[in-house]
Amino acid sequence: MRKRRTWAFVFVLLLAISLLSGEVRAVVRVGGGVGFVGGEAAPVGRVVLDVLPLWFIALSLDVEYWLLPDRGELLPFLTASTTLILQATLGAGPLLAFRLADEERKIALQGVGLKAGIGTVLGPLGLFAEAIVLPGADAPLAPPLRVRGELRFAVGATLGF
Repeated sequence: MRKRRTWAFVFVLLLAISLLSGEVRAVVRVGGGVGFVGGEAAPVGRVVLDVLPLWFIALSLDVEYWLLPDRGELLPFLTASTTLILQATLGAGPLLAFRLADEERKIALQGVGLKAGIGTVLGPLGLFAEAIVLPGADAPLAPPLRVRGELRFAVGATLGF
């Protein structure tokens, strides 16, 4: 519970700084693609909100939803990315996993993920490729929800407005 408050506080603080600086250029990118987990493909949805655009770097809230066969995963990352033609992105955030098919619905914090990616913007269209490392954590859940040392890749497109 305390970690959620910390993330919310950081987000509100960055948004307040952005509003007070007078340079509010809110950019929202929505899109999707395909992710690869352990040799299997999975659909990925993505929403990116640039919270604090600076001169060459933008701090963003980058939320991804991975629809895996037996569960859904929400990965809200706080990222820093370059605002040049080729955008390099680094970020970190928690992995929240939940079951879709069972009558018992569980949500669990599965650890912190690290993200690195590269992308480009062509007008309103953006293309991205990224790698996500999930170091894993010991969670008190059944084995299908456990994540231990997993490496993921995703590619896709976003539409900005």
